[in-house]
Amino acid sequence: MRVCVFYALTTIDPIIVSQSSATTNNHQGLDYIPGSAMLGLVASRLYPELTDEKSWQLFHSGKVQFSPAYPVVEQQVSLPIPASWHFAKGDAMTENGSINPMLLNQALDFARDENVQYKQCRQGYVTANGAVAEVKQGVVTKTALDRQTGSVKEGSLFSYSYLDAKQTFMGWIDCGSEDDKSRIETVLAGTHRLGRSRGSEFGRVKIECIEAAQWPESQPIKNRLVLWCVSDCQCVNQLGVPTYTPELTDLVPGANGRLNTAQSFIRTTTVSRFNQKRQGFDSEQALIAKGSVLVFDEVKISDEQLNALGSKGIGINRQQGLGWVMVNPAWASKATLVSDALFSPIACQYVAKQKNVAAVNTPLMAWVTRQQHLQYSVVDNIEKAKSVFSALMSDLQTARAYNHVADSYEFGPSPTQWRRIADVLRHSSDDATWKIALFDTKHGICKTEGDDFGWGIAWYNGNGFVNFSERFKTHIALMTVAQMRELLEILCRYDISQSYGVKQVSIELNIPLVSKECIE
Repeated sequence: MRVCVFYALTTIDPIIVSQSSATTNNHQGLDYIPGSAMLGLVASRLYPELTDEKSWQLFHSGKVQFSPAYPVVEQQVSLPIPASWHFAKGDAMTENGSINPMLLNQALDFARDENVQYKQCRQGYVTANGAVAEVKQGVVTKTALDRQTGSVKEGSLFSYSYLDAKQTFMGWIDCGSEDDKSRIETVLAGTHRLGRSRGSEFGRVKIECIEAAQWPESQPIKNRLVLWCVSDCQCVNQLGVPTYTPELTDLVPGANGRLNTAQSFIRTTTVSRFNQKRQGFDSEQALIAKGSVLVFDEVKISDEQLNALGSKGIGINRQQGLGWVMVNPAWASKATLVSDALFSPIACQYVAKQKNVAAVNTPLMAWVTRQQHLQYSVVDNIEKAKSVFSALMSDLQTARAYNHVADSYEFGPSPTQWRRIADVLRHSSDDATWKIALFDTKHGICKTEGDDFGWGIAWYNGNGFVNFSERFKTHIALMTVAQMRELLEILCRYDISQSYGVKQVSIELNIPLVSKECIE
């Protein structure tokens, strides 16, 4: 029986996990936690107390394998959408948060409709029940500082893509033995820092060891084998040369099978990993990308080899989270996706494995508890502020489109008006009195009289005419002073009355724009 540690990773702060550590300009971020990051996290804590032989066995030999951590939806881990799934151009890949049941699976003998143009599913994650994960991401722009002068370093402006806070991912570690499992669990559970810029406002994560269903057993085959790559895979042929089109004997010594290139869907990528010990980059890795589907015909493989394929994976460098595959998933025998399970679910039970430690009631522990609650409160305030800000920007774009105002004209409250509101909030701690200063009909900051292109801008919303002042009052009706301060920090940072400010917001905060065609 396999010995695995399953864990749930929740982001406390936004975290930055770049696609390649060789990136020097704009860092393209991942929408999952790679196994190499978890390997580095555990290794950094266990290396000092292990012998060289034990360190090699745990972190370099491939006997202990660290999986990627993928988003959790409805208490199930979601896996990369197979590249063999296609949908008609003009249709949507998802329907009400679930995968479109009319998607066509082309991994087997399912023919295309010659009168329909299809698009391949190239990204996203899906659960066994068909629910599609939504990974929240954002972009932040930074600049390096000159250590000698303390000023901005010339030519050092760069952007980071990050995973937003308060998201949960699930992964697993195939440990090989109970001793290794116990050792890894001890250092894995707790609060850690992960990814880039860990010394600033990024990187904090909370990891809990959880109870979860075991990895599904490999399904029997009949002369045909379907491998669904649920992580990136690094494969080599019999000569040790990297290959994107491996034969079955390259993956399982002694097995035979021919790769069906017509029905396989293989996407590729390359990664350059930075080696901290040598202070340089390792050799570039040529990878079969996660989500790829490999179909083999004329297969001859024993049950033991089949189980090894499903439990240990394929290719090399599996300790870095590479090589995980699912063998003959349920969807591989269906032309269209129906309501039953698409594959054997890996469900997670949020029951953390508690240690038998007596509760400590000290002033220090009370302070730590208060700080933890304060941190969660701050994250909630930021999320609420972003939600309201997105709604306000959509209202402004809708009003601009309805009134046919060109992008070159300023439209809506100016930055000066937002700063006046911020000044009121700065000197207020009462959740009621500050609203009087904003919405007083004669002297309030948000009065509509005499401000036809600011607070008084109006548009038809389907039920009647509304103005921006009314919409603003509705959006912030239930907001606290702390949440309003977070909202105004964003509003004062971007000038959303100008088209360039709206575009800047869309890029940096990952907020979609409302097109004029949608209104008209």
